[in-house]
Amino acid sequence: MKTGATAEIYLQSAMEALNAGNYAAAEADADKMIEADPQSYRAWFVKGEAAGWQTTGTNNRFTESTAYWINAYQYTPKNKKREIGSQILNSAEKISTAILTMRCSNFKALRDENCKTGILDCLSMIGGQFTAIRDKTQIEIYTAALKNKFAGILNITAAEAGRAINGEFGEDSTTRVRLGRTARTHIKLSWEHLIESTDCCLALLETAYYLSTDDGLCFEICKNYIDLANLTKDTCSGRRTPKKYRFIPGSGIPGSPAKYGPEEISQWERKKDLHDPEKKNNK
Repeated sequence: MKTGATAEIYLQSAMEALNAGNYAAAEADADKMIEADPQSYRAWFVKGEAAGWQTTGTNNRFTESTAYWINAYQYTPKNKKREIGSQILNSAEKISTAILTMRCSNFKALRDENCKTGILDCLSMIGGQFTAIRDKTQIEIYTAALKNKFAGILNITAAEAGRAINGEFGEDSTTRVRLGRTARTHIKLSWEHLIESTDCCLALLETAYYLSTDDGLCFEICKNYIDLANLTKDTCSGRRTPKKYRFIPGSGIPGSPAKYGPEEISQWERKKDLHDPEKKNNK
């Protein structure tokens, strides 16, 4: 059995390691403290934060963080609950934002369906963990402010990915003839990647829009959606030849997504008008 003094040394070491960003060491020392005192709320809190920061794309440890923070809160004396609750709130916001940002960075690099699904699954997981914390501790983490922050991350991600798409296929492209009367061939794989990338970006913008309660952000999201949808609608005005697509004005790729059609874009134009600061000020 470890003495109280020895146990406190482990806790101090865990906190120092946590502050230094040495999360594996912090968790190991927190475990030693918990072994000595299973109801050490400070050790459970450190263990939760250390676990969360060790999350990777293939190893989600945020769900562990939730369980450890709930233990921390339940073991906290009544006169300390507000303090530990604030610490849990702060850590949960920072770690969840970092995890979402990591997922979004992967998407910007690859712009594919798997990365988009990873982002949406990540948001669902985070929301579920926030609900678990709220149910056990009454700490409300998923506030409108945090949802707007997440929406902003998704909006920026989709906008930056959209600019990359425009660099490959749109008017900014240096590798293809601008759309218009001049035909330009592309291999089928390029067109499929264009469609997939744009689909994913638009899905992220849709999610961002429904997360956001901020008029200014909603306006930017709508604008980005419309710009990207129009780019793809124009770019997809092509017709398939045996092995390539060729841009021919007035034609269209069979089965091109309806979300690039005029009706869908008009719906987003109306949404944008609802959040347009100039129009709102003129009412």
